Amino acid sequence: TALIPFILVYANQEVSSSIFTIKGILLHHLLLSVIVPTLILGLATEHSWLRTFLSSAIMEYAGKASFAFYLIHIGVIQEFVMFHFPVWLEFPLLCLASAFLYSFVEDPLRKWIISKS
Repeated sequence: TALIPFILVYANQEVSSSIFTIKGILLHHLLLSVIVPTLILGLATEHSWLRTFLSSAIMEYAGKASFAFYLIHIGVIQEFVMFHFPVWLEFPLLCLASAFLYSFVEDPLRKWIISKS
């Protein structure tokens, strides 16, 4: 099918610059498997500036809007932003779009669905 060559080209690019290299394997399987749990444990048990920052209202809101960001970071909205704005504005505009989608679509729909059940 037409999809097979695309997958092969994509896989070839992945092999040359990803976790399939020695550096990638070491980073992914050894370093990250130690660092990430240590960071989570530290955030859960220690009172630090990072814990305070991550529990702030703006970061909680960003966490709530992150699903909308996940949905739009690749697709029609991202393509529109990429072709009509400078590259340095792409991330901030996508963040604003995700905040808008969360505030005016996702959260009101969630509240409406909860009120109906």
